Amino acid sequence: MDGIALAKVIRNEPAYAGIRLVLLTSLDHPGGTAQVKEAGFSAWLTKPVRPSELYNILSDILAGQSVWSASESPATECTPEEGIVINPAFSARVLLVEDNPVNTLVARKYLVKLGLTVDAVENGFAALEALAHFTYALVFMDVQMEGMDGYETTRKIRTSTDKRYNPAIPIIAMTAHAMQSDRDKCLAEGMDDYVSKPIDFKILAQTVAKWLPNNMGLIEEVQIPGSYSSVHAVWNYAALVERMMGDAAIVRQITGAFLGDIPRQLDALQACLSKGDLSGAEYQSHAIKGAAGNVGAADMAVIASDMEMAGKAGDIELLKKRLGDLCVAFQRVKQAMQGGDRDVG
Repeated sequence: MDGIALAKVIRNEPAYAGIRLVLLTSLDHPGGTAQVKEAGFSAWLTKPVRPSELYNILSDILAGQSVWSASESPATECTPEEGIVINPAFSARVLLVEDNPVNTLVARKYLVKLGLTVDAVENGFAALEALAHFTYALVFMDVQMEGMDGYETTRKIRTSTDKRYNPAIPIIAMTAHAMQSDRDKCLAEGMDDYVSKPIDFKILAQTVAKWLPNNMGLIEEVQIPGSYSSVHAVWNYAALVERMMGDAAIVRQITGAFLGDIPRQLDALQACLSKGDLSGAEYQSHAIKGAAGNVGAADMAVIASDMEMAGKAGDIELLKKRLGDLCVAFQRVKQAMQGGDRDVG
């Protein structure tokens, strides 16, 4: 039962008639505003939700004010406080399948900068649901996800007899794995192309242009930020700001998501090691590596990469040893982010 159906059930119960409902959705256009209103929602917000947005919406609702004028067309991109301006190059709707909130924020930021409308979902099951109800020009698919990974999701899309799916839709793999063998596996599993994480904006723009050749618009006018150096081992604030094209608001959102999510990831990693779950430990290490790389936390990314390799090799003792190092590295990053220390080495 999805959120729309549940809302209708709630509305049909007299005891719950006075409850106000707010829809939280990963899709930018969940069936249209009319459908959401009809189901009895007071407003809807697109995930990831900013605390300020949620606070404002709830304040208006509790004050009895209409919020539909603000929520009918939720913004998919925050307004930069500073930074370069990029002329939108594309006008198409794409699906982003990514289970890490930090990676989702970074990828969405880049894709929106290119003029694309982005729907983001967290796993393969949600991706199949979205593809069954909406038409997309491209799919950006994370490879390692819990439940149904990118490989299995791609196979289901390619082989499904359900006419709601387009088996020929271009699927672009996104993964922190950097080996040629990883790229070859993505292509062998039915994906069409490959983008490495941390995502490079210029490479992403070129990849989108390759797969949307008739939708290029103003691609020649897109300004690409220059290369950046990751010489600061703890946290390279300058590199993150540059990668986000000077957008201080999205940098705050990304660092907030990172600080909120990594403790959960570390707890999950610890639980895997306690159970001797090497596969789970490898997955969690991979997820932490990708998030750390995206925020410019080089030390953390290196340690997590070492742990991922240890998981592949079945070396649980090394995993346990390096977990302490990873926790210490995270505390240093946390201190730097919360204390305003920038470019800490």
